Amino acid sequence: MLADALSSVGVIAGAAAMKATGWYRLDPIVAAAIALFVLPRTFSLLREALEVLLEGAPRDVDIAAVRSAMESVPGVRRVHDLHVWTLTSGVHALSAHAVLAEAPPTARSSPPSASG
Repeated sequence: MLADALSSVGVIAGAAAMKATGWYRLDPIVAAAIALFVLPRTFSLLREALEVLLEGAPRDVDIAAVRSAMESVPGVRRVHDLHVWTLTSGVHALSAHAVLAEAPPTARSSPPSASG
């Protein structure tokens, strides 16, 4: 938003200078200056947009830490095929395969009794 505000100020200042001096060659100079001012910001915006569109891994998610946290859950032996991607700005998705530990015999559900 700051770039938009400064661009507007540049346009107004350029228009005022052209009206006062009659030197209309100032118009493309002001336009080029605004373009050069905005150009560096377009690359970062383009990079972020492409990461979302290509469903790239988010920069703020430590995938190794996610894997470690998942593997620290009781009953989870291993996590593989872990994928994290960005759906939209600030919204991420995750898919993974988890290999679970064998449940102890007492934890398994037994069939209901026939006498009942």
